[in-house]
Amino acid sequence: MIYAAGNFIEASAVNPYFQIGEAKYGKPIIDRVLTPATPLDEAAKCALISMDSTLRSNLSVGLPRDLLVYEKDSLRVTRFVSIDHDNYYFEMIHRTWGERLRQVFGEIPDPDWKQSPEAPVLPRERALVLHRGPVDADGVEHELDATPAQTPAQTEKAKA
Repeated sequence: MIYAAGNFIEASAVNPYFQIGEAKYGKPIIDRVLTPATPLDEAAKCALISMDSTLRSNLSVGLPRDLLVYEKDSLRVTRFVSIDHDNYYFEMIHRTWGERLRQVFGEIPDPDWKQSPEAPVLPRERALVLHRGPVDADGVEHELDATPAQTPAQTEKAKA
């Protein structure tokens, strides 16, 4: 797909979606929920929750929002909605997502600081950065360990 800015984008097995526009605030939700096997209606629900999170966290993003869904290789729109302040379904998502997120947050125990009185020094092999791995068609996520990338300043310092 080529969108108005002229950039080419496409979905893949690693990222089974693409989102045009401000995505950073809602992206973690999509990353945790979507797999290549996710049905389109569930994917649309996830996209709407992602949009709601972005609207909540970024003052420069507002309604109306457009959601367009079409099946792979169909090249025809089967689902389209323009969402404004009067959209009942989006209002329900906004209300329910906020309530349930606070509920789940409250159910997670607070950290037990007495169990770890001192900050441990991690062995080198545990100090690696954990990156999100690709998701197979079966929906299973594969995590990969990789060493952190160096900044140009760190590379220059190592040479000196």
